[in-house]
Amino acid sequence: MANLEEFNRIIGESVSLTDIELDIMIDYSEVLARNLSSIKTHQIRRFFDAIKNIKMSFDESIVLTPEYQAKLLMLRPQFMNAAVKQSGLKVLTEICSKMIGKIKDKGFDKKDIMHFTNFFESLVAFHNVCSNKEKGGKRDEL
Repeated sequence: MANLEEFNRIIGESVSLTDIELDIMIDYSEVLARNLSSIKTHQIRRFFDAIKNIKMSFDESIVLTPEYQAKLLMLRPQFMNAAVKQSGLKVLTEICSKMIGKIKDKGFDKKDIMHFTNFFESLVAFHNVCSNKEKGGKRDEL
């Protein structure tokens, strides 16, 4: 099973997020979701909503406007603030901060932002399953 230290290393060594195959990112999002099973879903969804908002602005234009570049960059301190309040978010903060840094370094490339959005979307889906299992839910396994 993949571990998050390895994923952190992979992100650090990649030039851009698209250098990491999407299926690998999805595998790591599942590992991360299991790590976050004690975190309430609304805390993770709040970040996902902000990420989707940024992605949707990109759907309507060719480049990410300075306003939305700022919104993406501001996610880093928001993640850090959340991690201070909820220590279980530390690993998510570390990984997402690195990803946001990669996006910035590559000039806010649309493909990297899509990759980040897909990673976070799979994280939310896996987190829903993991947190429901922890509560004793009876969702069917895939």
